[in-house]
Amino acid sequence: MKLNIEIVNNPSLAIEQVDDAAGFFVKNVGLNSGNIANTVIRCKINTDLPETNFILKVFGIEMVYVPEGEFLVGDGISQQSFGNNKGEPFKITSENSIKTGTSDVELKENDIYGPTYELPADYPKGFAAFYCMKYEISQKQYADFLNCLPFAAQQNRITVSADLPSGTFALAQADNNFRNGIIILKPGNEQMPAQFACNLDISNEPNSENDGEHIACNFLNWPDVSSYLEWACLRPLTELEFEKAARGANNIPVKGEFAWGTAQIIDANTILNYGKANETITETATELAGIANHGYLGIMGPLRCGFATSATSHRLQAGASYYGVMELSGNLWEQVVGTLPEGIQFKRITGTGTLSSTGNHLQNYWPDWKTAGGACYRGGSWNSGIYAPGEFRDLAISDRFYANLAPELRRNTSGGRGAR
Repeated sequence: MKLNIEIVNNPSLAIEQVDDAAGFFVKNVGLNSGNIANTVIRCKINTDLPETNFILKVFGIEMVYVPEGEFLVGDGISQQSFGNNKGEPFKITSENSIKTGTSDVELKENDIYGPTYELPADYPKGFAAFYCMKYEISQKQYADFLNCLPFAAQQNRITVSADLPSGTFALAQADNNFRNGIIILKPGNEQMPAQFACNLDISNEPNSENDGEHIACNFLNWPDVSSYLEWACLRPLTELEFEKAARGANNIPVKGEFAWGTAQIIDANTILNYGKANETITETATELAGIANHGYLGIMGPLRCGFATSATSHRLQAGASYYGVMELSGNLWEQVVGTLPEGIQFKRITGTGTLSSTGNHLQNYWPDWKTAGGACYRGGSWNSGIYAPGEFRDLAISDRFYANLAPELRRNTSGGRGAR
């Protein structure tokens, strides 16, 4: 679809159209950070639309630019972490194929979870530049996605049947929603898709200010995440890109480090502004310890995407990665493409915006939606414990303890994000 796009009265912003015509980027003119003022953008479609009923919707996803460059994977201590034959971090120097084995110039991991095969040139290794979703998929984003699907596709992207009564939780269990408030607003049928909304606080109207629209969306499995990314014209991240987005380029890994670059952590336990767009916590970071939602005794579910950020927060206070990607440690498990044999078939192919009639992704080179083979978990969740570096430490960015666990099940601790 051809577009004419105009930014009104904001010379600091520019438009970048993409080759596949699947949307466009609105970005700063230069490489920088900071807030963007509210701006009017006019978008004109230069294509004849079909003479039938249709609905036009516009969705925006905030992305972070991860530039091209060398970086190190593995921290020399985390479970099953990447490294060389000496157990030291391994440098990724290009997108060329990488041999795996036991020499100093070959990639290995510290125990049993591969890679055991050469990583082909098409497998994204994190050296090339990419954009990464700044936040995990939120509940509003997932509800918007569901509201764009036909009934048959909706049936496969929720836990219950889409024809159940209004108020039925769509993903969570009825007796404990683990802070997932997505409900069926209107039941659907074969002639009319269901409508979905957020209703974390069931005492008021759906989509009220405290209904958790901006909370990260849990109960997602691999078919849910990969289908969302196909629809949104994004693609999954790989394990190596996950570490690059967290650690940055040419930074020496800290043993057992979290996404904010230290091995110390403060647990987010006490919620302020429950379920609102400004939901946050009372705990604060220290000079060495960043903030994250994790642990067995804290909040029983995910927090708002970017819950610890403010206009003045620095990296540790926000729990942010080197490039400013949020919640790569904690909140929800990230679902990424691993380096086991099924995963290394993955190619840097962006979603087309189109799903199968049953609501599944169509990409042949992504991990199979039926089995989730080749996908895995990284980064820990709200229910992850923390022990000493080298021990059980899910939130550590180099920890690969679940690198062989395919995310085929919906868990109250699993979410996702994508790249482009």
